[in-house]
Amino acid sequence: PVLYAFQVGVFKSFDNANNLKNNYASAKVIKDQEYYRVFIGVTVNNKDILRNLFETQGYNYYVKEMQISEELQGILIKYDEFFMQTSEVNRVEVLKNMLECLPDEL
Repeated sequence: PVLYAFQVGVFKSFDNANNLKNNYASAKVIKDQEYYRVFIGVTVNNKDILRNLFETQGYNYYVKEMQISEELQGILIKYDEFFMQTSEVNRVEVLKNMLECLPDEL
């Protein structure tokens, strides 16, 4: 299973990553070996929709493809469905919840 993670920065310093994280309504810092990556959204099925959302907001990002467990995929698919059914106002909260499903380290 593949996860599409929308990354806005990568740093060697946690403090720098955390500072960038604070610029986004939905963001999470995840440690990946010696780097700290800042993600603003993840999806299994809604890559084009998130791409459009973030481009509309003027965000510069990189889509990182990551392998995930089938268990995590099942959880995120449910969030993807909920994301599509919720209003635009509540989509940020859904993205936050999806990011919280990810481990703090890759």
